[in-house]
Amino acid sequence: YNMETGRGSTYFEVSSRDLEETYLPGFKAAVTKAGSLGYMCSYAALTNAALIPDSGEPSHPHSEPCCESALFAQRKMVQEWGFKGYVQSDCGAVNNANGGEKWSMSAEDAAAKALVQGGMNSNCGSGMQDHICAAVEKGLASERVLDDRVYRSFELLMGAGLFDPVEVQTYTKIPFDVINSEEAQARSLDAARQSLVLLKNDGQLPLRRGSRVALIGPHARSQKDLAGNYFED
Repeated sequence: YNMETGRGSTYFEVSSRDLEETYLPGFKAAVTKAGSLGYMCSYAALTNAALIPDSGEPSHPHSEPCCESALFAQRKMVQEWGFKGYVQSDCGAVNNANGGEKWSMSAEDAAAKALVQGGMNSNCGSGMQDHICAAVEKGLASERVLDDRVYRSFELLMGAGLFDPVEVQTYTKIPFDVINSEEAQARSLDAARQSLVLLKNDGQLPLRRGSRVALIGPHARSQKDLAGNYFED
């Protein structure tokens, strides 16, 4: 699932247990413990016969692109965890449902399902802005739901103070010298250390001083893949 190539047109079959133990805990913690008010849905499509109803589509009957996923956006985020924030698509994700995964019936259908099933408030790309009005006209989505999504977006922006005068906004007073500061680096390092998971230890750990370790695999020398494709230095 952590792949760059083909991520906008690929279906991933993930078991219910793997979803609950691997993929969903981070989202759940962000909502229930940290009170997060926003998340970005991913490019890929999820297949799970136990949790996703049969759509009637022969090649992928129990599948949903993540940005059109009622399972994730409604059942998990809202109904189970009480999420009250906004949903932001990754760039081009709405178009992928039609042109990449070939899941939706049309571009309008993809936009409608992102709005209705995926709970989307904001779309990076043209999938929503180019097709949602036509989707409403065709009866694939209601104007009321569209208004609700826009209303919630502006409500959150106003709550953050972004419509207040610049001189009283909290975020305009954050100095640039906090960026990449020693404190910020220390927090990032601590977060990285806490995120490590030891799956198996056959006696090799902890390493003895002076030990030599071989890094093996396609990413062993790839700084970009290890750091992420938005990493710049």
